[in-house]
Amino acid sequence: MYIRKDNPMKIKKFEQKYTKDIIDVWYRSTTKGQSFISEEFWQKHKATVQDVYLPQAETWLIVNEEDQCLGFISLLGNFIGGLFVSPEFQGRGIGMNLISHVNQLKGELSVDVYRKNMKAREFYKKCGFNDIKEEIQEETGEVLITMMQSMKNV
Repeated sequence: MYIRKDNPMKIKKFEQKYTKDIIDVWYRSTTKGQSFISEEFWQKHKATVQDVYLPQAETWLIVNEEDQCLGFISLLGNFIGGLFVSPEFQGRGIGMNLISHVNQLKGELSVDVYRKNMKAREFYKKCGFNDIKEEIQEETGEVLITMMQSMKNV
């Protein structure tokens, strides 16, 4: 794990009390990183993320010393259903720490990323992911790229 011993951030397994924080991080980072999709689309999906996706997933989060969620990763088996970091904390190793943590638990991972989300694609490439296939997402009309991690590339 990349978090130093003297760092007040901790990785924790999801608990219900973090739901509001997680939805806030998801919404703010999604509307910023995927601004090519309307904010209205994401607003309509808030309840689905909270009531359907989050309960189905294995979710890990990083919290600060005030126990506030800074970022999280949700897994469906070895598939990353979502990895989101609060916009003001991006670029500080939070996403890398979450990937490293779940690699220890699950091994190689896969993820779907929007083709237009270059920042996310570059991040996953740094984590050893490679493009596998592309398909058009019906709901948005946007191209999704499935990326697969190879531990040899990490």
